[in-house]
Amino acid sequence: MTEHTSPRPDDARPHEPSPGADGRSPEQARTTQPGAPREAADQAGDDGAPRPPRRVRLSDEEASGAPVPVTTGAAAGRYDSHRGISRTTQVRLAVAAVTVAVLSIAWVTMGPSASTVRGKEFGFSVQGPEAVDITFDVAKPRDATVRCTVEALNENYAQVGTKEVLVGPAEVDEARYTTTIATTELAVTAVIDECVLVD
Repeated sequence: MTEHTSPRPDDARPHEPSPGADGRSPEQARTTQPGAPREAADQAGDDGAPRPPRRVRLSDEEASGAPVPVTTGAAAGRYDSHRGISRTTQVRLAVAAVTVAVLSIAWVTMGPSASTVRGKEFGFSVQGPEAVDITFDVAKPRDATVRCTVEALNENYAQVGTKEVLVGPAEVDEARYTTTIATTELAVTAVIDECVLVD
């Protein structure tokens, strides 16, 4: 004898999916499956419905599309600071001005004497214990007169004779001259002491 059993009312109810281990429904699990974009997971609510996009408030300049200048604190301090000349720079400028003035006065006072007059020994010849000849070059302005002082020295480099030679205007900037120096004893050399302009 075959027994037929009619289904129970509980068996006739539709099957509801059981929640997962994390308590979310399969639909929510599918919404935030591993590997799904994070943005999608963040935009979904607890019920799985998408959240509305976040609103960011823009300033009037940003809303109009115009570039917004950005100024850092260092740059702002630099452009807002006083641009006057520092005290150190002022002192340096003053020193430079005084130096130029002093050099100008020295040039006007001394003229070209120190820089354009030059005497240089070319050679000498001992004539005996009483005289020595000296040959020397003098460079000077052509229209100037120069006084050169020449000396005769003994073996101890003591002066044994001296003479002043006047060199007048010439047609050249540099010329060679020879003169004889009287000596009190035998000289071993003759040198130029100085050459200066004559007023």
